[in-house]
Amino acid sequence: SITAKIGDTITLPKCTKGDFIFTGWYDGDTCIGQAGEDYTVADDVTLKAHYEEKEAVICTITFDADGGKMQGGTITAKEGDTIILPLCTKEGFIFNGWYDGDSLIGKAGEEYTVLADVTLKARYEKEKEEEKSVICTVTFDADGGETVRKSISAEREAQSSSLFAARTDMNSLDGS
Repeated sequence: SITAKIGDTITLPKCTKGDFIFTGWYDGDTCIGQAGEDYTVADDVTLKAHYEEKEAVICTITFDADGGKMQGGTITAKEGDTIILPLCTKEGFIFNGWYDGDSLIGKAGEEYTVLADVTLKARYEKEKEEEKSVICTVTFDADGGETVRKSISAEREAQSSSLFAARTDMNSLDGS
């Protein structure tokens, strides 16, 4: 309470209440002013604060899978809510996480606090292909002559000194 004489001017105080918006000071059903405004005292009075419930700000989180696959694509949530970031897959790639520009926001399954509308983009890295070695067998037919080896095995595209030696031996046997 404030004590003032009739005719004095006072400044109406600020007032807050949880998830509500202060709408003004009232004398009965009449709004007499907002916080920070001047009020001239006319008599003993009780001024009552009035409030309106804050409307929740709804935000849209758009997920850009960048050619990948995921369930959904857009989530709406209240500002300040926490969501779980979804999984995204792309054939031949490993999912690295959700990005806002160059900033990593999080990986699948992690929590994200909604602050505003945003588009999050998936980033991937190419899976490393396992090099599968292909074994080839070279069989030597000496056509009635002699050879040091009947056959050799080698990886495809691998240089084999044994193969070179066998070719050299074959060439010398047939007179070339």
